[in-house]
Parts: sequence; structure tokens; C-alpha cells
Amino acid sequence: MIPRSAFRETPGLREVLLVALFLAGLVTGCSKGKGVYHRIERGQTAYRIAKTYGIEPRELLEANKIVDPRTLQPGQMLWIPGATGTKTVSPVRIE
Repeated sequence: MIPRSAFRETPGLREVLLVALFLAGLVTGCSKGKGVYHRIERGQTAYRIAKTYGIEPRELLEANKIVDPRTLQPGQMLWIPGATGTKTVSPVRIE
């Protein structure tokens, strides 16, 4: 721990530490690994999206911290772990 007196004795130390913490947060937040984001369109389901990208629906839901897949909304962005590019997902048609 840095003593408070160090901030008074070293001008600019506080700013340097804040910038370092900010940058560390950016790096940590971006380290999801390989994957892409998919924007949900009307009629798409978690199951259909997962299968189109070749992953299990459970993996898709866990990666996005989704408890109930029925809460997905058009326009919502989903992280697709392991994907290398976006794909076209066919909507489910209800007749």
C-alpha cells in the first residue's frame, strides 16, 4: 500500500496510478478471447444462434450471463465465444 504522504511528495503520482488502473481495467475487460458479437434479429432464438455458430446453447447463455433465453430481444448483442466471423442466422417462423 502506498502511504498518503507519497502523493504529496511526488507530484503526479496519483494521476499516473489512476491511468495505470484504468488501462489495466481496459485490458482485463477485453480479454474474452477469440469470438465475435452477434446482433439478435427478430425471430432468432438462442438455440438457433448457437447451432449456427457451432456451439452449444448452454455455452452461449453462460458466455452472456443469460439465465432465461426467452428474455432475448432484437437488437441485443451476444458474445459468440470461439467464432471467427459473423454468420447469417435464420429466424424461427411461427405459423
